[in-house]
This record gives sequence, structure tokens and C-alpha cells, in this order.
Amino acid sequence: MEKHITLGVDIGRSHITAALVDLRSGHILDDSYRRERINAKDSAENIIKNWGIVIKDIINSSYRPVSGIGMAFPGPFNYDDGISLLKDNGKYEALYGLNIKSLLAEELGYPKASIKMMNDAACFLTGELFKRDLEGCNNTIGITIGTGLGTAHYKDGVTEDCKLWKTPFLKGKAEDYLSTRWFVKRYKELTGNSVKDIRALLATDTQDPAFEAIFEEFSVNLAEFLYTFVRKKDALSIVIGGLIIPAQKYFWRKTAQYLYEKMFYSIPIHIAVHGERAPLIGAASIGHH
Repeated sequence: MEKHITLGVDIGRSHITAALVDLRSGHILDDSYRRERINAKDSAENIIKNWGIVIKDIINSSYRPVSGIGMAFPGPFNYDDGISLLKDNGKYEALYGLNIKSLLAEELGYPKASIKMMNDAACFLTGELFKRDLEGCNNTIGITIGTGLGTAHYKDGVTEDCKLWKTPFLKGKAEDYLSTRWFVKRYKELTGNSVKDIRALLATDTQDPAFEAIFEEFSVNLAEFLYTFVRKKDALSIVIGGLIIPAQKYFWRKTAQYLYEKMFYSIPIHIAVHGERAPLIGAASIGHH
């Protein structure tokens, strides 16, 4: 029996994304890819049911045997036991305290032992490193900058969620300065105008002094955060991903420069290449074990 095909699932704040992954190559099987919106404020029963519909559709449509299911979940979450600890954020609060692994196994008619779960930031980093030979990849930190801040560390085959989003930083916590909402807030402060997200900001006048000032400030902040993170883990390289990636040309070189000035040596900074597919690959890789 083939055992190299695993289902990777990424549970987002408003969607579920899932696909089969060939672990021999690290490639997603495109004909299996599904992405569906989920009402994160729905009842626990409906959330589990709707997740199950997507997962069963992929498994039942595959002519290949599926050796396991790996799932990327946002925290806080008890990943070993499969218990959701999400509350007070308006998302999936109906799942708080429930054993998601058991409920999903029952919904799918699938062995509970064959469902594995890991933090979404850790799955992102695992997926970006899987089957890639990046410089310094044996001891790497990863960050995802989107609506929130995800942080992870990979060393010697093990990936951990570092939970640095809530650490004290400047006049607040790290996520206050390293997320897309910081850009929205800062643009409003400097121009008096509103943008919805980072893509909307990139559609404005990139020659505007305010635009340049925002990315200059962000580059300094990001370098400061990365310096502390690198030192904390003695990391040999960095992977950056998330919704911030379309704006990389406005901050990547400056961040690398500022980081060099603090560290006195260059550390490889890798820009994520798999996008939203990285957590699927990372999740699938743990689902195989």
C-alpha cells in the first residue's frame, strides 16, 4: 500500500484549505485542492460538519489511498490532545474546551490516531523547508506577518511554535507593530486616509513620502524583532512569509541592512515561496507520522 499521500488541512480564521500532498516530492496534488469559507461564529456542530464536508470530498474523490491527515490550527490550542483553547477573539469560540480531534474523527469515520495537529505558524515553516535545501535551514526561525504575527523555530527536524506575538515590544506587544493592521493604522495617522489592507496600501502612490516613511519604520521594527529572535534561538537563517510578501521589495533589503548593522554579519533571509500552500505541506508532513 502506498503511504506517501497525506491530506494537509489549514484551518484559517474564516476558511478551510485542504489538499493531498505527495510527500516524496513535497508537491500538492492540484486536482485535490479545496478552499471553502467557514462561518467561524457558527455552532460547534456546524463547524465540524462543514470541515468534514471538505475533507471527505477530497478523500472520497481520490483514487490514491490517504495515509493520514495533518491539520494546521491557530492557537491557543492543545495540539497533542486536540483540544481547542480559542476564546475571546470572535472566532471558533463555540469550540472552546472541545476535543476537536475526537469530534472530527467521528464526523469523518476516520481513526483518531491518524489525525495529527500542529500550530499554523509551525506548519508554515515546516512546509517552506520541506524538500528544500536552503542555506542555514537546519536551524531556522520563521515569521508570518498577516492579520497577526506567527513565529516558529525549526532545528534538527523539530518545529515549535514560539508564540512571540504577545511579547513586549516598543510601546505594546510585537503583533501591534508586525501585522497588516499596523500598516492600516499608521497610514491613517500619517495621511488622514484609510486603506483596508496591505494590498490597498500598495495601490496608493508609492512615491508618497508617507508611504516611504511607513516602510522605513516597519523595516527598522522588523530588524529589531528579528535580531532578538535570532539571538534567542541562535538561528542560522530566517524565513519570512504571510500577507506581507507582496510588499517585500519595499522592506526586504532595508531590513537585511539594519539587521546586518546590529549583528555585524549577514544572516540568510529567505522569502517564502509556497504562500498559503506552505501550511498544507507542513501539516501533511506531520500527518504522515
